[in-house]
Amino acid sequence: MYGVTGEESTWEEFKRKFRESNVPESIVELKRRELESLEQKDKPILTYVRKFSGLSRYAVEEVNTEDKKKKRFRRGLNPQFKVQLSMLRATEFQELVDAAITLEDDFKQLQEENRKKARFEPKKFVSNKPNTGLSFKPRYNNYYYYNKKVPNDQFMAQIVCRSCGVSTPGFLSPDAYYVIHRNPRNNVVARHNSRIS
Repeated sequence: MYGVTGEESTWEEFKRKFRESNVPESIVELKRRELESLEQKDKPILTYVRKFSGLSRYAVEEVNTEDKKKKRFRRGLNPQFKVQLSMLRATEFQELVDAAITLEDDFKQLQEENRKKARFEPKKFVSNKPNTGLSFKPRYNNYYYYNKKVPNDQFMAQIVCRSCGVSTPGFLSPDAYYVIHRNPRNNVVARHNSRIS
């Protein structure tokens, strides 16, 4: 390829001259800094790759070799991918990108499987307290209730009192030894011991 002066120029030289004449240096510097601070965060890998490739056009010196390009790409990845991809000895940038896309897809499938399992498996309560060998018996109450949170941190319960058979909103006492509710039939406040003796 021959330039205006008649001397032979390379494609790289042509691109450099074109960029110098059509893209202001301030824009190039802005894009360089943007590439330097680029991170994947919560973006999908493909979005990160597109952004990385777009900014790389302006920061040619930072990514002019395969090693520099791979190193800069890895640095912006999420930690969960960065650790696993650091073990990969990719010789080319595209090989690293392909591995990252595959890894992200595998990770999404694993998350989906875990979500499905969590929906169908009952939750198990695990206590962080050491087992002292002492056991306790649960309280047996004279009522059934369905809790609803009320503003003053008490639990408003829909109570079915086993003592009188009334189903009504009521309150549990702070120590849960008795239940208080208003009997709608005769508008009398009932207070029943909740323990079975």
